[in-house]
Amino acid sequence: MDINVKHIWNRTYDLIKACWSEVLFIQSLSVGLLAFVYLLVIFAGMMLGKHASSSLLPVFTDVDIPFVIIAVLLPFILYTGAIPLHYGIRWFYWQAAGGARMPLSSIFACYTSPALMRRCLDLHMRRVLFDLPRILVCGVLCLGIHLAYTYAEDNMQPGFLYDMLLPLDIFLITVMVLVCILSCAEAKAASYIFAENPNMSAKEIMRTGRRLFRIDYMRSVRVLFSGSVLYVLAPLVFPLAIVIPLNNIIGAIYFREVYKGRIE
Repeated sequence: MDINVKHIWNRTYDLIKACWSEVLFIQSLSVGLLAFVYLLVIFAGMMLGKHASSSLLPVFTDVDIPFVIIAVLLPFILYTGAIPLHYGIRWFYWQAAGGARMPLSSIFACYTSPALMRRCLDLHMRRVLFDLPRILVCGVLCLGIHLAYTYAEDNMQPGFLYDMLLPLDIFLITVMVLVCILSCAEAKAASYIFAENPNMSAKEIMRTGRRLFRIDYMRSVRVLFSGSVLYVLAPLVFPLAIVIPLNNIIGAIYFREVYKGRIE
């Protein structure tokens, strides 16, 4: 069966219509958690006398090490605690992509077992360790390219090569960013594989996810980028609260089709 971007989007639209209330609740919960973390940091600043105004804007003065530790530690603890929820949400979308209408309580399923929670944390740590080196390498290369551009701009005489410096700088940095995004996208399928096989080891889930992405590499890129491009338009057209579930559903539908062997 030939699965193209239009087919995936049509199914995504149908799925959102079928379970819009669940999607709305999930996104409200996600936004609420982010707002809670933000307010905690602001409250910590007020308690320590570091918040510069009576408003809720993140304006801090006389920032010291204890406040920095608290401002980093609080979001980190809550982020770690929300990791099972992240995989529970992916599990919900994975089941919905297969036609199963699951209760909203299913997004908290990963909290019901200590073993499941540990497996979620293990898998997430492997995903971070898989993505982080690529992000760091691309970041260092982008910085190096920009420093080389700055040096050449200061030392070269005006001319054709001088005029090409800025376009070349932008082009190379764009290529590095795209390579980083594509490399990290290979790990995206892992959370959906976990939804299908929660008893599979984290190492095997990561391996299967990368294999799934590479079955038809260009098709995977086209499908995932068709959703990711909305992040660029989000401030202008689409609220992020809509874009994020769209991308989750697109990923669930596409990788489910691949996993079930429907793409020939």
